[in-house]
Amino acid sequence: MTADTLRCPGCRRRVRVPAGTDPGRSRCSKCRTRLRAAAADDAYRVFAATVADDPPADEPISLDECEPISTAGPATVELPPPVKVPAAVGGAHPLRGRVTAVFTPFGLFVEREANRPLVFAPVGTVAVAAGRALRLSLPGGPLALLLPTPQLTADTAAFLAGTRPVPDVPVRRRPVWLRPAAALLVLVLVGAAFVGGVALYLTQRPPPPVEPPLAPPPVELPPVEPPPAPPTPTEPPSYFDLMTRDGTTRLPDGPAAVTALAVTPDGSETMVGYADGTTWAWRLDQPTFEPPRVGPRGLGPVRRITFGGDHVFLAGDSGLSVAAARAPRLTLLVPGAPAAALPEPNRERFAAVRGDKLTVRYAPLALLTDPPAARVKQGVVTSTPKDETIPAGPWQDVPAPGVTFLAWHPAGKLLYGTPDGTVVTRPPPPKGGAPTPRLHRAPVRAWAVGPTWPDFATGDDAGVVGVWPAGGAAPFPLKVGSAAVRQLAFSPCGGELAVADAAGAVAVWNLPTRAKVFESFRLGERVIAYGPRADVLMVSDGKGVELWWLEGR
Repeated sequence: MTADTLRCPGCRRRVRVPAGTDPGRSRCSKCRTRLRAAAADDAYRVFAATVADDPPADEPISLDECEPISTAGPATVELPPPVKVPAAVGGAHPLRGRVTAVFTPFGLFVEREANRPLVFAPVGTVAVAAGRALRLSLPGGPLALLLPTPQLTADTAAFLAGTRPVPDVPVRRRPVWLRPAAALLVLVLVGAAFVGGVALYLTQRPPPPVEPPLAPPPVELPPVEPPPAPPTPTEPPSYFDLMTRDGTTRLPDGPAAVTALAVTPDGSETMVGYADGTTWAWRLDQPTFEPPRVGPRGLGPVRRITFGGDHVFLAGDSGLSVAAARAPRLTLLVPGAPAAALPEPNRERFAAVRGDKLTVRYAPLALLTDPPAARVKQGVVTSTPKDETIPAGPWQDVPAPGVTFLAWHPAGKLLYGTPDGTVVTRPPPPKGGAPTPRLHRAPVRAWAVGPTWPDFATGDDAGVVGVWPAGGAAPFPLKVGSAAVRQLAFSPCGGELAVADAAGAVAVWNLPTRAKVFESFRLGERVIAYGPRADVLMVSDGKGVELWWLEGR
């Protein structure tokens, strides 16, 4: 027969108790001390008597390793069972999380597993109650304990101070909805049977006898006139008509892939630039059979179209092509890439990168009207440094290696980007003034100028758009995605910004609320621009251009 080995709480001897025998009815053969079973209340009493110092906070304490250090005789008073309530340890304590608070007459225990205390606060421990939080000052450091109710927290503080017995834990009645699942199932089945019986009775009972109503006297109706025929259109539909009717329409294909889109300042024409340097101007309010007007021709793919007075500036990979807006006779090529033009009332200023140097000059527009015959080659005249004029002011040439974009701010400042995402302004801020804020950490390659607020935006290869509001307001970044931003376009009112990325996504953002209001996804990079109206978004599609009606999406 096997036997259990228990330790006598009086003489600390190991006593063998036959298996199946109640230890509470056995006594030590030497000191005649009663051997009690390791009940939960004895376990907490032994732990409270044996633990003199708090163990390390990251090492759990097991009652299986504790031995009594006193030679107390057999218990003569039966202690009440421990009271357990759910609690939580807060702050940066290693025991942070959900725990169980155990109340015994000799102190407060904190445990996670049953009968395995982690922390013990004996009666006399300094405790401060604040709402539901109880702060205990223990030898191993302070501990913040969150109890269920403020009243229980205050009673616990008084109990540890020795001014009251073990707190009374409020008994919560189980709600009705927590009754056993079997009772709820029975109620559901009874209700279903009742409803089924009622439905069966209603379907099986014979219908009541109903006498047919008397036939009303015949009524002569007036003759019905045929519906009117739909109105015949007086003129062929325009691109706006087709877009409003179908939600989208498409311009005919051009000679090459679409690389640039722009609207004339008066909104009468939409100019499309193609990869072979051709430009076509379309009138969207005219019938669809009307052919486009052939515009100026640039050298190489047209990347950006800028209007200035009677001239059009076509930024390309080889420089800035300048020509008359209508009936161009010659094209003036200003070398340097990237390049950007700033139309002014009297003279046209441009900026270009030449040999890793940023240059700012006035364009020699006189060559378009009276060029030397020897310099005209196939309708193109190329400017030289002798033909250009350096503007007055702080516009000397400066080194600018690796420029990622070049643009003129509407306020007259020149902005360009460096490979690390920094946006540099020329002229630089005055001494003691606020520096240009850093909004990008990746190269900036897309930019757009808005008509009103905000007046400038930049986009980098990490999917971040920088918005630079007018009126001195602080610029802010806008995370639009993870793909590189390739195109930006402001709406005519300036309150919305269209963004196209390298993954083919086209989205429209509301800038005052910084919320996305529309998004569409198609494979391939897109060239985008707003049309003459704020509800028209132009999106390239190979050699053609689609017109999206934003009101109908």
